[in-house]
Amino acid sequence: MAASLVKRLGYRIAVVPGAEVLHDVDADRYSFEHVWRTIAAATLVNYRIQKDLYVPMESILIATRREIGSAFRRLLTGIWGGIGRSGGREKEETAYILRARLTLLKRQIQDFFSRLRRPVAKD
Repeated sequence: MAASLVKRLGYRIAVVPGAEVLHDVDADRYSFEHVWRTIAAATLVNYRIQKDLYVPMESILIATRREIGSAFRRLLTGIWGGIGRSGGREKEETAYILRARLTLLKRQIQDFFSRLRRPVAKD
């Protein structure tokens, strides 16, 4: 989000390929639950910065529906097509992405219906 604001102010963003970042990560962050929460949070934050007009809107209902269909097909193909032969990571990642997109779809539908509601006039 900070990079988006800097770009909107007319500055350029640069990447330094040789830069190193060291993280002291707690061991409890290496769990499937943490991975799921991170993917879901990133998906919802991305939607929010689009909704708040920091970046162009790309997370529209039809795109989310397509992403859900694609992830679901990959998951089913993986289950019956042998994706598990290379380990379960691909299947798990696809399941997490599918779950995150379903969470996003729920939020988008809630936002859609909240925009349809008209404020009640107070007398």
